Amino acid sequence: MNSFLFLMISFVSLSPVDGEEIPYYWLPEIVVTAKRIREPLSEVAVDMRIITKDEITKKGIRTVDDLLKEEGFLDTRTTGMEGGLITVGLRGFPADQLLVLHNGIALNSTANGCFDFSEIPISSIKRIEIVKSPSSSLYGANASSGVINIITKDEQKEGMSIEANGDISDQVAKHIFTDVGFRKGILQSNIYISKRTSDGKRPNSDFNSISYGGNISILDLITTRFSMGEREVGVPGPIPSPAYIPLYGDSNAYSLFDNQETQYRTGSVNLERRIGDFLLSSNIGYRKENLQYSQVYEGYKEDWTTYRADDNWYYITEQITGSFQVSYKDISSGIDVSHQEFWAYDSLYDGDKESLVSDNFWNPDRKIKGFWSSIKHRFFNSKIITSGSLRWDKNSDYSDFFSYSGGILFNARYDCRIGASFGKGFRPPTFNELYWPGSGNPSLKPEDSFQANTYIDINLKKMFYMRISGFWREVKNSISWVDFKPQNIDKLTVKGIEINPVINPCDFLSLSFSLVMKKAEEERMEKDTAYHWSIDGNLVQKRRAPYTPEKKFSGSIELKRGKNTFITFTSIYTGEKVAYFYDFLSSRYKTKRIDDVTICNLGIHQNLGERFSLSFRIDNLFDKKYQTNFGYTLDDGDYPASGRSISLGFNFRPTKS
Repeated sequence: MNSFLFLMISFVSLSPVDGEEIPYYWLPEIVVTAKRIREPLSEVAVDMRIITKDEITKKGIRTVDDLLKEEGFLDTRTTGMEGGLITVGLRGFPADQLLVLHNGIALNSTANGCFDFSEIPISSIKRIEIVKSPSSSLYGANASSGVINIITKDEQKEGMSIEANGDISDQVAKHIFTDVGFRKGILQSNIYISKRTSDGKRPNSDFNSISYGGNISILDLITTRFSMGEREVGVPGPIPSPAYIPLYGDSNAYSLFDNQETQYRTGSVNLERRIGDFLLSSNIGYRKENLQYSQVYEGYKEDWTTYRADDNWYYITEQITGSFQVSYKDISSGIDVSHQEFWAYDSLYDGDKESLVSDNFWNPDRKIKGFWSSIKHRFFNSKIITSGSLRWDKNSDYSDFFSYSGGILFNARYDCRIGASFGKGFRPPTFNELYWPGSGNPSLKPEDSFQANTYIDINLKKMFYMRISGFWREVKNSISWVDFKPQNIDKLTVKGIEINPVINPCDFLSLSFSLVMKKAEEERMEKDTAYHWSIDGNLVQKRRAPYTPEKKFSGSIELKRGKNTFITFTSIYTGEKVAYFYDFLSSRYKTKRIDDVTICNLGIHQNLGERFSLSFRIDNLFDKKYQTNFGYTLDDGDYPASGRSISLGFNFRPTKS
């Protein structure tokens, strides 16, 4: 309760843009693309969030994990260490229901439906656009809860620009980033390189990454983008139970040997041409990811004798996409095609005898076609703006799917507007769910979702802003694993409210906070009680959805002196989370909980002239001990947070931007 009261008197700066204290959703010059068409954010009926480069810089944020966990409507699941797995859900929906784009190219893995955000170096981000409503009617698969579009830096001004930045933390984590941009006449290009390393605070938690990216544009007609990189990270797992210390681990790590190596390649070519009121665009995209996960554990033979098991998993996912789009004023239509392929190989060796014990291989693929159309219309001199979109998806793995969405924006007064939207979306079965050897279920249907959202914006003399949002969501045919086999057996329902005030009492002070309260429930649709959950000794058909908190608040105070000095104090409250683990002794599931926690961060940013700036940041200011995510079993110690982290960063631009 003390954490809650403390948080309610702290406030967070939501996203001052270019030094202004006006929330992003009131600025008519902000143009967004995450809804697939360029349109002013002030004309969008769905609830959106824009995170700008300026906001990231002023707070001194050094990782994507630190950035996203400050958002009240996002549920981040991490392993608590730099470079470790980061997945993100939106408003109570799991991560595989959120479509993640990188400059418009889908990043979600076809193997498990999610994206690991640790791939993205934060310095490469120009801005992030987040749609908090279903977007399957525009994008198709995985956009049933919304879309995150990560936009990397573009060089747009004439001449050459160079930027270098980096940071170092007391946890022996280092990051260096360099970007070179050039524009002359019809040619524009930029390229960046990022290097990240960390020794980690836990055993076997070291991290090493290098990534590259850039773009080339000719005549503002043809644009090519690319990104590639390699990452290697130790996988210590959660803290083991004191009653069971794994043979190849210790008291602080399940494993001292497990590790993961990943290589990825992403690229696109976009052609865009305007002819009068018509805009024609086509895009070819490509993404390939190679992942090797190596495990060492105590294996058992048929006679129950033990051996050192060296288990190596190789995953390769490859996706080729193509699209063509025609827009005429506020009407757009398009065609999407894609081919996805997945190679998986598992080889289990007896490490003592260096002999092969078993191996598995599977290689599924799928072809997808999508046809979509959207329209927007203004009434009464833009007093009322309506929008709608339709899409039909044909997939070689499962039945066809029809998606739709609609919205209305009512500008009641110059200081008040109301938006409402609804939509139907879907999440397709992943390759793992369909084809995992011995367990996959080729008969699975897509998860079918429907959502309704509404919000009201209030602006009082540019001193007080308030956005209040309400949302209701339902997923049918939700996929769960029952008796080691995935089945369309559950329903997920989420309802909640989000409140985002911004207060500007004076020129040097900005106060604001984000509050999200939601209720997420899973329901087993089978009436047969044999399929119901046995939890804590009770047979139930409904249960609280796991892994997502019912309450989350973020708040801070931002102080500034002119345009050069910024001090931000941020406080983040995350409510209690639950998960359900099978207890073999009692032959039933038991509830495991992670307690609520309040974390405070401090950021100081100082511009030293036009070309150089310094930042100082303390994450987890009061060194709070807490768990970031659930572990493997009912009795283990889960994934611990890394504790207080102090970092110093710089930004240098030898040429004027």
